[in-house]
Amino acid sequence: IAASGNFSILNHLTVVPALACLDDGVFRRTAAPARRKRSALRWLADLAVVGVVGWLSRPVVANLLQTSGRGQVMNASFDPWRLVNTYGAFGSVGERRYEPIVSLSPDGGATWTELEFPCKPGDVARRPCFSAPYHHRLDWNIWFIGFKPHQQMLRGRERWLYAFLAKLLDGDALARSLLA
Repeated sequence: IAASGNFSILNHLTVVPALACLDDGVFRRTAAPARRKRSALRWLADLAVVGVVGWLSRPVVANLLQTSGRGQVMNASFDPWRLVNTYGAFGSVGERRYEPIVSLSPDGGATWTELEFPCKPGDVARRPCFSAPYHHRLDWNIWFIGFKPHQQMLRGRERWLYAFLAKLLDGDALARSLLA
């Protein structure tokens, strides 16, 4: 994930839990306790878990290899059993995402000015933003609005956007600095 995108702190939030996947032998270089032989029962239990996860992985692998364009159902076989963590950088990805364009009109709608956010898609001639290990929080929140249907986009938790726009219209320097 770190090599393929600018996900800031998500890189670390993804890598740190993955350390649990490392074999204990990786850590034995600092402390080497005596190795115990696994019992046959433990070996069979491990084999059973691997078999169940492997069996449930069939639809996931088929889904990865499909080219028909039908709906993605990545973790449908795993989720009811709660056997494995199906969380990635994002637990799910919707089919559609709207790109919110925030514009202000200081003269009652005669002229409109599109706001440029530092890390939000915009002018294609602009150099891409690099902000790791942090996010530009405002851009991040605006980006998430695009996952919601446009009819309901500004309901509930997005009240902060109305307050932000009101501050911009009032000429608030602190609000304007978030766009610099």
